[in-house]
Amino acid sequence: LQAGEYAAAEALLTRVLALDEADRDAQINMAVVEASTGRTDTARQRINRLVARFPEDETIAAMRRQLN
Repeated sequence: LQAGEYAAAEALLTRVLALDEADRDAQINMAVVEASTGRTDTARQRINRLVARFPEDETIAAMRRQLN
């Protein structure tokens, strides 16, 4: 992600999420990939689901603010 290699990051994150869909960090990183590749609506939906699961998580709340 830091190198901007979004396609490679997405491929890896897809594999991680196939093994554990509840992986918080992978979900957050996938939202970053989606937002960074112009899929803001998809990223917003993902973050909204994460807010519902982790209502006290400030990292997720900050991402939600950025996407809105």
